[in-house]
Amino acid sequence: MSLLKKKDVGHETDELIIVYGDESLPRLYENSRISTDQLPSESGIVRRPVALGRYLQNPLTMVATLCGSGKEILSWKLNPMENFLTADEKYGMIEQVLVDVTNQVGLNANLAASHEWLFAPLQFISGIGPRKARSLVRFGTIFTRKDFFLSAHGLDKKVFVNAVAFLHVRRSRLATNSRRRRDSSPYTILSSSIFIETWSFNGKESDPTNLGK
Repeated sequence: MSLLKKKDVGHETDELIIVYGDESLPRLYENSRISTDQLPSESGIVRRPVALGRYLQNPLTMVATLCGSGKEILSWKLNPMENFLTADEKYGMIEQVLVDVTNQVGLNANLAASHEWLFAPLQFISGIGPRKARSLVRFGTIFTRKDFFLSAHGLDKKVFVNAVAFLHVRRSRLATNSRRRRDSSPYTILSSSIFIETWSFNGKESDPTNLGK
């Protein structure tokens, strides 16, 4: 990206922060099918900076966005030696990394429900995959992690147990990264990585309505 010159933005530039961004992935997004699905009324000159902003905010999600049916991520040049890999081998390595990272950081389901592009890593949550991810996205707002345990999504108990620890669920007013709100919320246990099956050991904490009493 080109640097802004002082004369271009006026004299009050002391607090202006300039961030360098790699446009290689946003360029792929600009010409991808998913970009036209997400931003159908915008031209490429708008879709690329949107992708750049999203990439700087959440690189994991933007990489996952290009791992859809078109697998545009395969056009992203990562290493000079990648020419020795087949497309399937390269995608397999990318998929392995995305599974590892997504399950390390988790996914805030209701924040993603408000900003659908954040749902992209959902398919890499353990036990879910693309088909179940699409079903969960169509479901909309999730109020508790128990809502994931629905036969309509194809989430049997085994899949649910594998996935639930990596899905954070907060009420919409709590869908924030604010530590203060996380700690003060009576629904903190719902957004934790504590398995529902172990709630019985916590007495009244097994019922969110009893928390704080």
